[in-house]
Amino acid sequence: MALEEKKTPTIAIIGAGLGGVTLAIGLLNQTSIPPSAIHLYEAASQFSEIGAGIASGPNAVRALRLISPRIAEAYAKCVTNNAEQDLWSTWLGFRWGMPSKDGTRRTEDLILNLEYKPIAGQADEELIPGKPILARSCVHRAAFLDELVKLIPDGMCSFRKTLEDITEQSSSDPVTLHFSDGTTARADIVIGCDGVKSRTRTLLFGAEKAAPQFTNQYAYRSLVPMELAVKAMGPLLAQNGHIHFGYGGYIITYPVDHGKLMNLVAIKPFTEPWPSDKPWTAPATREEMLHDFEGWNEKLLAMLNTVKRPEKWALFDSQDLERFWKGKVCILGDAAHSSTPHLGAGSGMAFEDGYILSNLLGLYFETTRRHGSLDLERVFDAFDSVRRKRAQTLVKFSRDTGKMVQLRDKSVGDDEEGIARLLRNRYDWVWRYDLQESLTKAKAMLVNGK
Repeated sequence: MALEEKKTPTIAIIGAGLGGVTLAIGLLNQTSIPPSAIHLYEAASQFSEIGAGIASGPNAVRALRLISPRIAEAYAKCVTNNAEQDLWSTWLGFRWGMPSKDGTRRTEDLILNLEYKPIAGQADEELIPGKPILARSCVHRAAFLDELVKLIPDGMCSFRKTLEDITEQSSSDPVTLHFSDGTTARADIVIGCDGVKSRTRTLLFGAEKAAPQFTNQYAYRSLVPMELAVKAMGPLLAQNGHIHFGYGGYIITYPVDHGKLMNLVAIKPFTEPWPSDKPWTAPATREEMLHDFEGWNEKLLAMLNTVKRPEKWALFDSQDLERFWKGKVCILGDAAHSSTPHLGAGSGMAFEDGYILSNLLGLYFETTRRHGSLDLERVFDAFDSVRRKRAQTLVKFSRDTGKMVQLRDKSVGDDEEGIARLLRNRYDWVWRYDLQESLTKAKAMLVNGK
């Protein structure tokens, strides 16, 4: 007698930003998972991303290519790199944004160009189609998401679906998702990709453990037309990525949108708590912003003066969680480990998550199809085992780097050699991560039970 065909599990992805969509594409790339088993639920009325530019190091671009070559092709359509070819292997130029206290360093003096160098003897393949190996590549969030959603089948995403609750009748039944519009949906597997304010995380671990932490910093952000940026700063500073250090703050600038725009982020410490009832963005005046950077490089002040409607963006990150899953629900990306932007590696961590989890779920579906007994909780536990420590270390390293580039790290102060050493060590840790080895390790945990 033929074995009874098992029901194909279903996957609900909460959140259709970059993390959720790249995960969905990764799942679609698994031959064992039918497209009909995957569905995204997005609170907004359409696919959309908050923010402007994101930067990716080699590890992030490698993760995207491993998830799907079609993602690498989409990324290549949007990518912007340093304008000067001699700086293509440079992540950022680190410069003084104000004179040093001892008077030996002037504004614009270079501390270092932080470079990515492939490991000797290791063929580091072309990561972006049609591009050489880039230490830093940048995309406009919305433009990249627009390209990614072309890879999602029509009807795979439901919009205006704000998650309110998740309930479960029994361990053998699907969970029920409850949305704010009164509708429900059922799924055997739920993946929360709903960002730093994740409702999924709150439902899993409670409001106190899940609450994001204010990092006592805020940022001014703007996209500046490149012609204005070049006029204010000159082509070297405007058309290539730089961080400008200062005592109690820093400013980062880099080109996006194929060099048509310059992404500007100016960060300052803030000693008071951010009110819990206050939005994470607050209006500010141009005078207030310029006062925050009084005494800085005149070119940077001229750049800040181009910002028409300044806003303060409060910077939050995640508390460490004991694990990234519970029952039939798992979280990834910012929902699990949101970090500050000081290392420029948060989105890359989400892409790494997506590669690991999509492949593990592919193995789960394959085993289920063959009437195996692979436990979903073991899948999530394997994911957690290879991802949580790295992701939470990134959150810490990013906090520490933020202090350092604001010259508030007492261990190095404004010592250039100490700063350069820590920067190289931390970025090497980010970039030289063997993602495929992690997947092999996670799969071995499932197969061998270790």
